[in-house]
Amino acid sequence: MILLSIHMGEFEPAAAYMGRYAPVHVLYRRDRIQTLERIRAEARRRLGVVEHAVDDGVNAWLSLRDMLDGGEVVALLGDRVQPGQTGVFMPMFGRMMEIPVGPFKLAQVTDSRIVPVFNWWRPDGRLAMRMEDPLEVEGDLRRDPASNPAMRRWVELIEARIAATPDQWLNVHPVWRASDAAGRTTDDRNAA
Repeated sequence: MILLSIHMGEFEPAAAYMGRYAPVHVLYRRDRIQTLERIRAEARRRLGVVEHAVDDGVNAWLSLRDMLDGGEVVALLGDRVQPGQTGVFMPMFGRMMEIPVGPFKLAQVTDSRIVPVFNWWRPDGRLAMRMEDPLEVEGDLRRDPASNPAMRRWVELIEARIAATPDQWLNVHPVWRASDAAGRTTDDRNAA
């Protein structure tokens, strides 16, 4: 199965829970700050989580495919596209946000289910975790991924979780597509 989450709360509790039943692999982006990279790597090592760096390119995805084919668990984040990944713009909160297609393609090629997992901090300081019903990826993702029912359901779930605790969504980079003065649509990460 694929655990799909967003940049909110901490994914580690879900990984630790699932790690009781099967090895957990995570796709991540290496941090440029070496101290943070060491701390993150040590925390995941203690949990038994196996890391695969997104900047390793297609080899990371092939490794994840092999792990899923072997019955292991893969944890991914699905609320922003990392450099080198493909995405599709989908409506969210009345704007357009790019959603990664990779988790859905990986699920389809390995016949895996996607289990949406959300973590957030409760007012009492404890961490809450919610696992949603699994998403089955059916249909052709190559032609129009934005119309795929699994991707549309994923966006609905993201919207609901962010709306419930908007102050906890870690979003420090622009994610919305914007229109420039000439009326052309651009990706706001590249807009002036």
